[in-house]
Amino acid sequence: MNELSILDALLNAACASDCTPRTQYNLPNTDVLQKDDSYEIFMELPGRDENDVELSIKDNVLTVKSVQKAENTESKAETKWLLRERKTLQFSRSFTLPKDCDCENVSAEFKNGILKITLKRKAESQARKITIQAA
Repeated sequence: MNELSILDALLNAACASDCTPRTQYNLPNTDVLQKDDSYEIFMELPGRDENDVELSIKDNVLTVKSVQKAENTESKAETKWLLRERKTLQFSRSFTLPKDCDCENVSAEFKNGILKITLKRKAESQARKITIQAA
């Protein structure tokens, strides 16, 4: 397990004990992929677009926030809501990034309700052999 998945598991476990079931559904489904040169995070955000999402990195923590308001349908005298569950939906989800993540080299794209965040990895420092000179 990498640091992203460990933190995410801890946050989800804490939320499971403290949150109501309806609140839990506000967290988007997320996949994290580790490649040789990058990490990729995929979030399902149906019905949202790039203007509904805010990304930030501070102290090696990536935070994804979103607020989506339900459509404002004006009430008319002849209109009566029978069921109204679509309200303002918001979430904030944070990931502690691995030490080899290059926080200055991040890109994001939004396509078909999926947010893809690409975080480049720093080149790993290679161990080098040090020659000992005879005195």
